[in-house]
Amino acid sequence: MSTIPSASNTAAATAAQVAAAAAAAQAAAAQSIISGSTGNSSLNVSSLVTSLVNAKVAGQTATLSAQQTNDNTQLSAIGALQAALSALQAGIAPLSNGSALGQFTATASGTGLRSRKLPARKHCRRPRSAPIRRSAPAR
Repeated sequence: MSTIPSASNTAAATAAQVAAAAAAAQAAAAQSIISGSTGNSSLNVSSLVTSLVNAKVAGQTATLSAQQTNDNTQLSAIGALQAALSALQAGIAPLSNGSALGQFTATASGTGLRSRKLPARKHCRRPRSAPIRRSAPAR
């Protein structure tokens, strides 16, 4: 039973070595093709490929980064608004349940309230000879 795990480990190591050798052979073949077509044997294929890939994805990366910044800003604003609304709700709670009115008292000091007699009001009467005119109902 102990030979099965070691055989699996050996197979995995061999597979990794084969994959690394294939990648190295592919890079050497690409270098050979580029060297043969350009006449420049010092051209670094891996840095060229890296530069091309970075140039291709740079615009997309910048757009996604800007969108992420915008989304984070909006989330922060929503959080600040939520906190402000919670503070407002807590502040007006005494008004809604009536406990705020119990904090105030009315006191009278000095001579108190005074009563004053209002002058008599003259009644305006319409002369009896004037007829009452009614307007026609609206249609």
